Amino acid sequence: MSWSAVVKFHGPTPVAAPNRIWVANHSSMIDYGILNSYRPFCVIMQLQGGWVRFIQTNVLSGLGCLWFNRNDIKDRQIVGQRMKASRHICA
Repeated sequence: MSWSAVVKFHGPTPVAAPNRIWVANHSSMIDYGILNSYRPFCVIMQLQGGWVRFIQTNVLSGLGCLWFNRNDIKDRQIVGQRMKASRHICA
């Protein structure tokens, strides 16, 4: 089995700049893969299970990505602190 795609961007090309973020709600791993065909992006996402967790913790951690656990009430504060501490990585 193999996957392939032709990615065609419409509109202005995203440009990285200080204090600039892009927000996408309910994005899938496929959406993230397509976005990364343009350039690497760090993301904040829910920590998943199985093979997706392996990718999150072993591959995406090198890009400065942050993840959270929806079942942990205190995790929202922790992720907020990590966002403030690591925003220079994503800029």
